[in-house]
Amino acid sequence: MEHTPGPWTYREHLNDTFTILGRNLDAGKTGVPYSGEELTVVFELEDEADARLIAAAPELLEACEDALGIIGAAIGVVPNFQNDLTLAAQTKLLATIAKATGI
Repeated sequence: MEHTPGPWTYREHLNDTFTILGRNLDAGKTGVPYSGEELTVVFELEDEADARLIAAAPELLEACEDALGIIGAAIGVVPNFQNDLTLAAQTKLLATIAKATGI
């Protein structure tokens, strides 16, 4: 199952709750009310720090994937680039990407 594509954002409500919003991919399709750039609710929470972190999730996943690719490319080109730190970073990035994607 694919996640709702980013970018995501969050909106604060008067009752101090926050809604995570993502693009409404169904807007304008037959049987779905068109709402222009309207976003669809991903879920709601009560903590703004959590809302900010979750709203950044798609970009964080993309940054992890990019960093993993850059480290992998540098290991093949830069002498002595592969070391305990780069191996630890690769391991952490792979685990984070797997956790986010379920793969």
